[in-house]
This record gives sequence, structure tokens and C-alpha cells, in this order.
Amino acid sequence: MTDGVVLPIKPIAGEQAQPVRPVPPEVFFICSAIFHYLGPAFAVLLFAEVDVLGVAWLRIASAAAVFAFWKRPWRLFVELNAREQRTVVALGLVLATMNVCFYVAIDRLPLATVGTIEFLGPIALAWRTDWIRFRICELRAICSVHFARPSDRGSRRPRRS
Repeated sequence: MTDGVVLPIKPIAGEQAQPVRPVPPEVFFICSAIFHYLGPAFAVLLFAEVDVLGVAWLRIASAAAVFAFWKRPWRLFVELNAREQRTVVALGLVLATMNVCFYVAIDRLPLATVGTIEFLGPIALAWRTDWIRFRICELRAICSVHFARPSDRGSRRPRRS
């Protein structure tokens, strides 16, 4: 499936072509999990220096820059028809709005509470698709609420005047 996405690098004169090995999906999952939790944790610390919308803008702009450098999406974007381009732009706007709402929420509520609320969507999806998986997700949600509660106190830093 990833063979169509991975672009082989042309060898320089004198080099032999190496077969391209796709990155295992576990690597993507681990990197995603790291940034999923570190991003909001750093954002809470940034709130003392930068306004909430500024932090959200930094998050969106840095993610766009990394994605553009890594995947160069404009090559595929120009090949799309107008309807597909509008869909891609709409998805980007929805994701940007979602990030703004998330950062406004963690500015007003403790980070653990917002993280738990954010987790309700995957729980609902798991419940809709598979009852056993739902029980596992439910157990994880209960544990995350239980372990997150003590850290809620004092998690916000005071704003600088």
C-alpha cells in the first residue's frame, strides 16, 4: 500500500540504487503519540508568554511546515480536480479550527480534563464498531481520568502582565 506513496531517490552517478524500505506503521504511531502528548504540554507552558490563538497558530504553522518539507503535498494537489482541491482545503480548515478549539479549551480547563474529553470520540467510535474493544477503551478512559485528576491542581501557570 505504501509503495505508491514512497518516492525512490535517484542515485548519484557511480552509486547503486538501493531498494526503498517503507517505514513501519509502528514508527508513525509512536511518533504520533509522542507529539500528541508533548504538544499540548508545551502549549500550556507557552500560555504564560503567548496568547492562546498565537499558540494555536504556532502549532498549525509548524505542523504545516513539517508536512510540506516531509511530503511536498503541492505535487499531488495540482493533479487534483477543483472539487477535490476544495475538499482538501476544507479538511485543512476543519483541522485548523479543531486545533484552535482544543487550545482554547486547555487554556480554560486543566489539560488532563481536556485530554479526557478529547478521548471520548475514539471511545464512541470503538463502542459503535466493536463491543470488546469498547470495554478496553472504556477501561483506558477510566484509568486516564483516575490518574489525571491529582495533576489537575496547579497545572496552569499564571499569565504575565
